[in-house]
Amino acid sequence: MLLLVGAATVPLYSDGATLVEANGTGVLYVVAVPAVLGLAAYGGLHLKCARGSGAGSVLAAAAIALLAGFTLLSMLSIGIFVLPATLLLALAAALTPSR
Repeated sequence: MLLLVGAATVPLYSDGATLVEANGTGVLYVVAVPAVLGLAAYGGLHLKCARGSGAGSVLAAAAIALLAGFTLLSMLSIGIFVLPATLLLALAAALTPSR
């Protein structure tokens, strides 16, 4: 969620424009992708831990893999800001016990 706020308020360009001012509001959809994938990974890990759900494990793994792909593809823009969340979710997936 901080990425959405940052895209609208933090000046990223030499003229002081924010990401939204320079690229329009459509950029918020791109910036929201990590938040949606992070929530999906959280939901999957919660299901895995609370219920031992195999589907939760698959959901978390798929969301983390998509987030890793997004991070790599966007590394020259917002990917560097998403990298810590991607790494921490991967660590959480490795450490999450199943019932």
